[in-house]
Amino acid sequence: MSQLPRDASLAASDARPLIVDGMAALVDRVDGLVLDQWGVLHNGAEPYPGVVDCLARLRDRGTPLAVLSNQPRPGERIAERLAALGIDPALFTAIVTSGDDARDFFKRRPDAFYRALGHRFVGVAEGDSVELFTPGLEDLVRVDDPAEAEFLLMLRAREGATVADYQPLLDVALKARLPAVCANPDHIAPHPGGVHMCPGAVAARYEAMGGIVRYHGKPHAAIYERVRSSLGLPPDARVAMVGDSLMHDIGFADAAGIMGVFVAGGIHLDDLGGVFGARPDNDALAVLCAHEGRAPDWVVPSFRW
Repeated sequence: MSQLPRDASLAASDARPLIVDGMAALVDRVDGLVLDQWGVLHNGAEPYPGVVDCLARLRDRGTPLAVLSNQPRPGERIAERLAALGIDPALFTAIVTSGDDARDFFKRRPDAFYRALGHRFVGVAEGDSVELFTPGLEDLVRVDDPAEAEFLLMLRAREGATVADYQPLLDVALKARLPAVCANPDHIAPHPGGVHMCPGAVAARYEAMGGIVRYHGKPHAAIYERVRSSLGLPPDARVAMVGDSLMHDIGFADAAGIMGVFVAGGIHLDDLGGVFGARPDNDALAVLCAHEGRAPDWVVPSFRW
Protein backbone atom coordinates (compact mmCIF):
# COMPACT_ATOMS: atom_id res chain seq x y z
CA MET A 1 0.00 0.00 0.00
CA SER A 2 1.54 3.31 -1.08
CA GLN A 3 1.61 6.52 0.89
CA LEU A 4 1.53 8.38 -2.42
CA PRO A 5 -1.68 8.07 -4.47
CA ARG A 6 -1.16 8.13 -8.20
CA ASP A 7 -2.20 11.18 -10.16
CA ALA A 8 -5.36 10.04 -11.91
CA SER A 9 -4.79 12.55 -14.69
CA LEU A 10 -1.46 10.90 -15.51
CA ALA A 11 -2.12 7.21 -14.96
CA ALA A 12 -3.33 5.38 -18.05
CA SER A 13 -4.81 2.57 -15.98
CA ASP A 14 -5.31 2.00 -12.28
CA ALA A 15 -4.46 -1.65 -12.89
CA ARG A 16 -0.95 -0.93 -14.18
CA PRO A 17 1.98 1.06 -12.82
CA LEU A 18 2.69 4.37 -14.48
CA ILE A 19 5.81 4.46 -16.65
CA VAL A 20 7.68 7.76 -16.51
CA ASP A 21 10.93 8.82 -18.16
CA GLY A 22 12.87 9.57 -14.98
CA MET A 23 12.93 10.69 -11.38
CA ALA A 24 12.11 14.30 -12.29
CA ALA A 25 8.49 13.20 -12.64
CA LEU A 26 8.40 11.89 -9.08
CA VAL A 27 10.66 14.11 -6.99
CA ASP A 28 7.93 16.49 -5.84
CA ARG A 29 5.88 13.55 -4.58
CA VAL A 30 8.38 12.26 -2.02
CA ASP A 31 10.12 13.48 1.11
CA GLY A 32 12.92 10.93 0.89
CA LEU A 33 14.19 8.06 -1.24
CA VAL A 34 15.57 4.67 -0.31
CA LEU A 35 17.79 3.30 -3.08
CA ASP A 36 18.95 -0.17 -3.93
CA GLN A 37 22.51 -0.16 -5.29
CA TRP A 38 23.14 -3.21 -7.55
CA GLY A 39 20.95 -2.92 -10.63
CA VAL A 40 19.96 0.67 -9.83
CA LEU A 41 23.11 2.70 -9.20
CA HIS A 42 25.68 0.39 -10.79
CA ASN A 43 26.30 -3.05 -12.27
CA GLY A 44 29.30 -3.88 -10.10
CA ALA A 45 31.79 -2.44 -12.58
CA GLU A 46 30.54 1.09 -13.29
CA PRO A 47 27.60 3.41 -12.62
CA TYR A 48 24.71 3.18 -15.03
CA PRO A 49 24.35 6.13 -17.43
CA GLY A 50 22.69 9.13 -15.80
CA VAL A 51 23.02 7.89 -12.21
CA VAL A 52 25.57 10.40 -10.91
CA ASP A 53 23.70 13.30 -12.50
CA CYS A 54 20.39 12.11 -11.05
CA LEU A 55 21.82 11.75 -7.54
CA ALA A 56 23.32 15.24 -7.69
CA ARG A 57 20.04 16.79 -8.86
CA LEU A 58 18.09 15.06 -6.10
CA ARG A 59 20.48 16.23 -3.40
CA ASP A 60 20.50 19.76 -4.86
CA ARG A 61 16.72 19.75 -4.36
CA GLY A 62 17.20 18.69 -0.73
CA THR A 63 15.83 15.16 -1.09
CA PRO A 64 17.47 12.91 1.52
CA LEU A 65 18.78 9.69 0.00
CA ALA A 66 19.58 6.43 1.74
CA VAL A 67 21.16 3.36 0.19
CA LEU A 68 19.60 0.14 1.49
CA SER A 69 21.64 -2.84 0.41
CA ASN A 70 21.26 -6.54 1.07
CA GLN A 71 24.96 -6.93 1.77
CA PRO A 72 26.51 -8.70 4.77
CA ARG A 73 29.25 -6.11 5.01
CA PRO A 74 29.26 -2.82 6.96
CA GLY A 75 27.91 0.32 5.35
CA GLU A 76 31.40 1.83 5.43
CA ARG A 77 32.56 -0.81 2.96
CA ILE A 78 29.64 0.01 0.66
CA ALA A 79 30.67 3.66 0.78
CA GLU A 80 34.21 2.72 -0.19
CA ARG A 81 32.95 0.61 -3.06
CA LEU A 82 30.66 3.36 -4.35
CA ALA A 83 33.52 5.85 -4.23
CA ALA A 84 35.73 3.46 -6.19
CA LEU A 85 33.02 3.28 -8.86
CA GLY A 86 32.85 7.06 -9.12
CA ILE A 87 29.74 7.61 -6.99
CA ASP A 88 30.44 10.08 -4.18
CA PRO A 89 29.15 8.66 -0.85
CA ALA A 90 28.57 12.26 0.29
CA LEU A 91 25.53 12.30 -2.00
CA PHE A 92 23.75 10.02 0.49
CA THR A 93 22.34 10.86 3.88
CA ALA A 94 22.90 7.28 5.00
CA ILE A 95 24.03 3.86 3.82
CA VAL A 96 22.26 0.98 5.57
CA THR A 97 23.03 -2.69 4.99
CA SER A 98 21.35 -5.91 6.00
CA GLY A 99 24.69 -6.86 7.52
CA ASP A 100 24.69 -3.81 9.79
CA ASP A 101 21.18 -4.69 10.92
CA ALA A 102 22.12 -8.29 11.71
CA ARG A 103 25.34 -7.23 13.47
CA ASP A 104 23.34 -4.91 15.69
CA PHE A 105 21.04 -7.77 16.71
CA PHE A 106 23.99 -10.03 17.49
CA LYS A 107 25.52 -7.31 19.65
CA ARG A 108 22.35 -6.45 21.57
CA ARG A 109 20.63 -9.86 21.61
CA PRO A 110 17.34 -7.96 22.07
CA ASP A 111 14.87 -10.83 21.77
CA ALA A 112 14.38 -14.48 22.65
CA PHE A 113 15.52 -15.71 19.24
CA TYR A 114 18.92 -14.05 19.51
CA ARG A 115 19.40 -14.81 23.18
CA ALA A 116 18.92 -18.51 22.41
CA LEU A 117 21.25 -18.64 19.40
CA GLY A 118 24.51 -19.39 21.09
CA HIS A 119 27.87 -18.45 19.57
CA ARG A 120 29.13 -21.25 17.31
CA PHE A 121 28.01 -21.23 13.70
CA VAL A 122 28.42 -22.93 10.37
CA GLY A 123 28.09 -20.65 7.42
CA VAL A 124 27.01 -20.10 3.89
CA ALA A 125 29.81 -17.57 4.03
CA GLU A 126 32.25 -17.67 1.14
CA GLY A 127 35.35 -15.57 0.61
CA ASP A 128 35.97 -12.85 3.16
CA SER A 129 32.32 -12.48 4.15
CA VAL A 130 32.85 -13.66 7.74
CA GLU A 131 35.79 -11.30 8.22
CA LEU A 132 33.70 -8.40 6.94
CA PHE A 133 30.73 -9.33 9.10
CA THR A 134 32.28 -10.12 12.47
CA PRO A 135 34.43 -7.13 13.60
CA GLY A 136 33.21 -6.33 17.09
CA LEU A 137 31.53 -9.76 17.38
CA GLU A 138 34.45 -11.63 18.89
CA ASP A 139 32.11 -13.98 20.72
CA LEU A 140 31.04 -15.58 17.41
CA VAL A 141 33.06 -18.63 16.42
CA ARG A 142 32.92 -20.37 13.05
CA VAL A 143 33.08 -24.17 13.13
CA ASP A 144 33.41 -26.58 10.24
CA ASP A 145 31.41 -29.44 11.74
CA PRO A 146 27.65 -28.77 11.86
CA ALA A 147 27.48 -31.11 14.84
CA GLU A 148 29.41 -28.50 16.83
CA ALA A 149 27.33 -25.55 15.64
CA GLU A 150 24.49 -23.77 17.38
CA PHE A 151 23.17 -21.92 14.32
CA LEU A 152 23.56 -21.31 10.59
CA LEU A 153 24.84 -17.94 9.38
CA MET A 154 24.11 -17.06 5.75
CA LEU A 155 26.23 -14.25 4.31
CA ARG A 156 27.50 -15.03 0.81
CA ALA A 157 27.05 -17.95 -1.57
CA ARG A 158 29.89 -19.38 -3.62
CA GLU A 159 30.10 -17.91 -7.11
CA GLY A 160 28.48 -20.28 -9.58
CA ALA A 161 26.85 -22.35 -6.83
CA THR A 162 23.25 -23.54 -6.81
CA VAL A 163 20.93 -24.28 -3.93
CA ALA A 164 21.55 -27.97 -4.56
CA ASP A 165 25.24 -27.47 -3.71
CA TYR A 166 24.21 -26.49 -0.18
CA GLN A 167 21.60 -29.22 0.26
CA PRO A 168 23.88 -31.58 2.25
CA LEU A 169 24.59 -28.79 4.75
CA LEU A 170 20.89 -27.96 5.02
CA ASP A 171 19.99 -31.63 5.59
CA VAL A 172 22.44 -31.89 8.48
CA ALA A 173 21.37 -28.53 9.92
CA LEU A 174 17.71 -29.44 9.82
CA LYS A 175 18.36 -32.75 11.53
CA ALA A 176 20.21 -30.84 14.26
CA ARG A 177 17.34 -28.28 14.37
CA LEU A 178 19.74 -25.39 13.89
CA PRO A 179 18.11 -21.96 13.54
CA ALA A 180 19.48 -19.73 10.77
CA VAL A 181 20.28 -16.05 10.37
CA CYS A 182 20.27 -14.73 6.80
CA ALA A 183 22.02 -11.38 6.43
CA ASN A 184 21.44 -11.22 2.67
CA PRO A 185 17.89 -12.19 1.66
CA ASP A 186 18.50 -11.66 -2.08
CA HIS A 187 17.95 -14.78 -4.19
CA ILE A 188 19.98 -13.55 -7.15
CA ALA A 189 22.04 -10.44 -7.88
CA PRO A 190 23.30 -8.85 -11.10
CA HIS A 191 27.02 -8.92 -11.75
CA PRO A 192 29.15 -8.09 -14.76
CA GLY A 193 28.53 -10.93 -17.19
CA GLY A 194 25.30 -12.17 -15.64
CA VAL A 195 23.70 -12.97 -12.28
CA HIS A 196 24.60 -15.28 -9.45
CA MET A 197 22.77 -16.90 -6.59
CA CYS A 198 22.65 -15.21 -3.19
CA PRO A 199 22.09 -16.63 0.31
CA GLY A 200 18.41 -15.77 0.34
CA ALA A 201 17.76 -18.63 -2.07
CA VAL A 202 19.47 -21.06 0.31
CA ALA A 203 17.57 -19.60 3.27
CA ALA A 204 14.28 -19.96 1.43
CA ARG A 205 15.05 -23.62 0.74
CA TYR A 206 15.88 -24.20 4.41
CA GLU A 207 12.66 -22.52 5.48
CA ALA A 208 10.68 -24.64 3.02
CA MET A 209 12.26 -27.72 4.60
CA GLY A 210 10.93 -26.62 7.99
CA GLY A 211 13.98 -24.73 9.25
CA ILE A 212 13.68 -21.52 11.27
CA VAL A 213 15.21 -18.46 9.57
CA ARG A 214 15.58 -14.90 10.81
CA TYR A 215 16.04 -12.48 7.90
CA HIS A 216 17.67 -9.07 7.90
CA GLY A 217 17.11 -6.81 4.90
CA LYS A 218 14.69 -6.49 2.00
CA PRO A 219 11.90 -7.44 1.48
CA HIS A 220 11.30 -7.75 5.22
CA ALA A 221 9.78 -4.60 6.71
CA ALA A 222 11.64 -4.85 10.03
CA ILE A 223 14.60 -2.85 8.67
CA TYR A 224 12.43 0.05 7.51
CA GLU A 225 12.45 1.95 10.81
CA ARG A 226 16.25 1.94 10.78
CA VAL A 227 16.26 3.34 7.24
CA ARG A 228 13.58 5.97 7.85
CA SER A 229 15.34 7.21 10.98
CA SER A 230 18.64 7.39 9.07
CA LEU A 231 16.98 9.79 6.64
CA GLY A 232 15.97 12.07 9.51
CA LEU A 233 12.32 11.87 8.52
CA PRO A 234 9.20 11.66 10.72
CA PRO A 235 6.99 8.56 10.72
CA ASP A 236 4.44 10.14 8.39
CA ALA A 237 7.02 11.17 5.76
CA ARG A 238 6.42 10.24 2.12
CA VAL A 239 9.17 7.71 1.42
CA ALA A 240 9.73 5.72 -1.77
CA MET A 241 11.82 2.61 -2.37
CA VAL A 242 13.66 2.62 -5.72
CA GLY A 243 14.83 -0.81 -6.85
CA ASP A 244 15.19 -3.23 -9.72
CA SER A 245 13.89 -6.37 -7.99
CA LEU A 246 10.14 -6.83 -7.88
CA MET A 247 10.56 -9.53 -5.25
CA HIS A 248 12.92 -7.74 -2.88
CA ASP A 249 12.66 -4.01 -3.53
CA ILE A 250 9.01 -3.67 -4.51
CA GLY A 251 8.18 -6.42 -2.03
CA PHE A 252 9.93 -4.36 0.64
CA ALA A 253 7.93 -1.27 -0.36
CA ASP A 254 4.72 -3.26 -0.02
CA ALA A 255 5.73 -4.66 3.36
CA ALA A 256 6.79 -1.26 4.70
CA GLY A 257 3.71 0.51 3.33
CA ILE A 258 5.65 2.94 1.17
CA MET A 259 5.78 3.80 -2.52
CA GLY A 260 7.59 1.44 -4.90
CA VAL A 261 9.55 2.73 -7.89
CA PHE A 262 10.68 -0.08 -10.19
CA VAL A 263 13.82 0.38 -12.29
CA ALA A 264 13.32 -1.63 -15.48
CA GLY A 265 16.98 -1.56 -16.52
CA GLY A 266 18.28 -3.85 -13.78
CA ILE A 267 17.84 -7.51 -13.02
CA HIS A 268 14.62 -7.79 -15.06
CA LEU A 269 16.03 -6.06 -18.15
CA ASP A 270 15.89 -9.17 -20.34
CA ASP A 271 12.29 -9.82 -19.29
CA LEU A 272 11.37 -6.35 -20.52
CA GLY A 273 13.02 -6.26 -23.93
CA GLY A 274 16.72 -6.19 -23.10
CA VAL A 275 17.36 -2.60 -24.23
CA PHE A 276 18.82 -0.50 -21.42
CA GLY A 277 17.20 2.92 -21.06
CA ALA A 278 14.17 2.05 -23.20
CA ARG A 279 10.66 2.35 -21.83
CA PRO A 280 9.42 -1.18 -21.11
CA ASP A 281 6.52 -2.56 -23.06
CA ASN A 282 3.28 -2.32 -21.07
CA ASP A 283 2.23 -5.87 -21.85
CA ALA A 284 5.62 -7.34 -20.98
CA LEU A 285 5.59 -5.36 -17.73
CA ALA A 286 2.11 -6.65 -16.87
CA VAL A 287 3.20 -10.25 -17.48
CA LEU A 288 6.29 -9.79 -15.30
CA CYS A 289 4.36 -8.17 -12.46
CA ALA A 290 1.76 -10.96 -12.58
CA HIS A 291 4.49 -13.60 -12.53
CA GLU A 292 6.28 -11.99 -9.56
CA GLY A 293 3.05 -11.09 -7.76
CA ARG A 294 4.17 -7.48 -7.30
CA ALA A 295 2.98 -4.22 -8.84
CA PRO A 296 5.03 -1.05 -8.29
CA ASP A 297 3.47 2.38 -8.19
CA TRP A 298 5.85 3.75 -10.79
CA VAL A 299 8.32 2.46 -13.36
CA VAL A 300 11.40 4.24 -14.71
CA PRO A 301 13.56 2.83 -17.54
CA SER A 302 16.67 3.49 -15.47
CA PHE A 303 17.65 5.63 -12.49
CA ARG A 304 18.02 8.91 -14.33
CA TRP A 305 16.71 12.41 -14.05
